[in-house]
Amino acid sequence: MEQNVFKHEARGFLRELIKLNTRMEINRIEQDSAESRAQGCTGSNEVKVQTSGKDSMALAVAELMELQTEYDEMYAEFLGRRTVAREIIDKIEKPEHRSMLRLRYFAGLRLDAIAEQLHYSPQYVKHLHGRALEAFGRAMLDNALKDDTECHL
Repeated sequence: MEQNVFKHEARGFLRELIKLNTRMEINRIEQDSAESRAQGCTGSNEVKVQTSGKDSMALAVAELMELQTEYDEMYAEFLGRRTVAREIIDKIEKPEHRSMLRLRYFAGLRLDAIAEQLHYSPQYVKHLHGRALEAFGRAMLDNALKDDTECHL
């Protein structure tokens, strides 16, 4: 039962890295779109807009600035989480657990791709991933307890 708690906490923390990365990629696509709209408002005869070109450009630039601010906030959170994750992974004793977590959560490989790359069976990789998550969860708890202890000294 305790092992499931460690895996659950670890999985949630690491999945948040993937979600943040995906949200940042979507934000970049939206920024490209806003930039294209802003460039399209420069008076080209091909672009027809209901408002004046100046108003459309101002709206597109404002949207672009807002998207950039959102991206910067997500990126700061992503870097913080990734740094913590790397520190925790580095504390995991078994090298195969560390490799598994790095391939899955930093390289973004799916478990089947990891199995192929490491020449392991998919079943073994699934098992190894579970053990690696458990080790990450334990290391995460140890890290939190250490931080808590240091705060009280």
